[in-house]
Amino acid sequence: MRIPSVTDRFLRILGTAFQGPSTLAFLPALSLGAFWLGGEGALIAVALGLPFALACAQAFRPDPCQGKSVQVGGLMTNDMFDRALDGIFAAARDQGNSSACIVISVDGYTKLFDIHGQAAANFVSEQFCNRVTSMIRDHDIATRISDDKMIVALH
Repeated sequence: MRIPSVTDRFLRILGTAFQGPSTLAFLPALSLGAFWLGGEGALIAVALGLPFALACAQAFRPDPCQGKSVQVGGLMTNDMFDRALDGIFAAARDQGNSSACIVISVDGYTKLFDIHGQAAANFVSEQFCNRVTSMIRDHDIATRISDDKMIVALH
């Protein structure tokens, strides 16, 4: 098992900062730089092109949860998770290793849904899935049991 170096972790954090809507925070600086370097045409191209490119990239980017299963969010289905969990616990028992199973829940999800609606709840649910799956190790497994709850098996 390879332990990520400090550089790997830094690049992962940096990559996260430049993905998604947070990239638009750099739009004013990029627009100003484009105007200084290329004039009015470059300013218009950057001011209109960057949000368009970001929208296209978001629409066609692969789901980071995809490939692990067929359930909403791309995580393992509950049946797959049960079989994998049985194998993990059996291997841990046979080899004398430790393993754990934790349940992670989003606080106030129902209140968020009631106040802000389905779109906000879906966004939070997607971000929840992305963040949990991006932070677990490659050999750990996860499944979503509802929109606001996940189970992660650490081994």
